[in-house]
Amino acid sequence: MNKQPMLQLNNVTVTVNNGGQDIDILKAINLNIYPGDFVTILGTNGAGKSTLFNVISGHLTPTSGQILLNGEDVTKFSEEKRAKYISRVFQDPKLGTAPRMTVGENLLLAQKRGQHRGLKLRKLKQQRQELVKELSLFENGLENRFETPTGDLSGGQRQALSLVMAVSSEPDLLLLDEHTAALDPKTSAQLMTFTNQVISERQLTCLMITHHLDDALAYGNRLLVLNAGQIAEDYDQTTKANLSKEDMLEFFDSAIA
Repeated sequence: MNKQPMLQLNNVTVTVNNGGQDIDILKAINLNIYPGDFVTILGTNGAGKSTLFNVISGHLTPTSGQILLNGEDVTKFSEEKRAKYISRVFQDPKLGTAPRMTVGENLLLAQKRGQHRGLKLRKLKQQRQELVKELSLFENGLENRFETPTGDLSGGQRQALSLVMAVSSEPDLLLLDEHTAALDPKTSAQLMTFTNQVISERQLTCLMITHHLDDALAYGNRLLVLNAGQIAEDYDQTTKANLSKEDMLEFFDSAIA
């Protein structure tokens, strides 16, 4: 049975003016993402990876082209309007949380992502047990810091919290923008294991930018390679399983040459 794409990018182009010269950061991108896809994304610096995420999330409006989410044209939707459907975790652990609010307060706020928030009781105490259970999944002690201001957490704990917050509203699409890049190798590996577990158990649809070749090859059912603003390769699960680090290094060496 053929599935309908959850996300469609049709001839999406992003052009910027640099010193009087127009430069295409993304060049007529065509991409279909299907429900349940876990797509890892590789590319050299300047390949257009973050611009692609900015366009999908609504942070940036494409110069031309169309973006469909669940069949609806969202090309002109603001980032705030798309937040109901799309969650994003950034590379910098400080970007996904409010530092002066406690862990519990951040989680409660995340549950209302993309919804209208009026003046009413927050009912944090009543939801504490459920929220602590969410935090305990990562097994790094985060559940014991429920009343700790987020700014006092370690980078790994803060990034784990950002991920828990991102999935708490059950988004249609999860964007992971090099979310392990700022962490030490051990914490990065722990977070990737947790990430894969959450995506699998909740059957999330996810796009993940990474600069770790091992992670790009080990996780997900598809691998996209961006080069000079275009999708150079789109490997399916079978082809991806037969790729090696050496294959990818050879590809990037030839692309840069």
